[in-house]
Amino acid sequence: MEQTTLSRIIADVRSQTDTETPSPDSDHITNAELVRWIRQAAAEMTDIILDHGGEEALDMMATSVTLASPFELPEDFYRLVSVDASVDGYDRQLARSSWRNRHRFQRAAPQIPRFRVQSGAVVFFPPESAPSSVTLWYVPAYFMASDADPAAELTTFNGWDEFIIAAVALKVCGKEDTDPARFVAARQQAMSRIVTAATNLSLGTSATIIQAATYDEDLL
Repeated sequence: MEQTTLSRIIADVRSQTDTETPSPDSDHITNAELVRWIRQAAAEMTDIILDHGGEEALDMMATSVTLASPFELPEDFYRLVSVDASVDGYDRQLARSSWRNRHRFQRAAPQIPRFRVQSGAVVFFPPESAPSSVTLWYVPAYFMASDADPAAELTTFNGWDEFIIAAVALKVCGKEDTDPARFVAARQQAMSRIVTAATNLSLGTSATIIQAATYDEDLL
């Protein structure tokens, strides 16, 4: 993997769309606008990687943090991977609590708590079953608003920066009312590379089926 910078991506977008300007903070296409579009393109790219890469993409992108009450999500949280906790002396991956099963445990309290993400925090059902702490595995946002420093480093791998540049250039073309055709093609080519790499990160491992975990309380 390589590193690029926010300022380099902005410069590449401006160069390829002929929107270079001596006044990037007050021009028709401002740097602040480009940063917002870069953040949107990065989120779209992350979804593409995760939706096509499965476990291998998660292995590459996921990180973890230990949370305690009130179990608030970290600032850079983007997509959930897993919530793990020690229950009865065993480390377990907790199951989600869905809206449909909210009444199931009124007859008998589950031995293992369930969770859901709500209002920026992890909440447990029933509330009294909440563990003292959990390990939250999650995919962080590729690009945060707090990373708007032009020198901020961004990881690029197998076309990531090319996808972002092309996606942002399309938005520039929309605002400038110019022909976006070459950027449509460039975005599609970069996306194809990203999907192929995400699907085949490990060339020595064949595709496998992951067996879903079953918990005792599922049988209630």
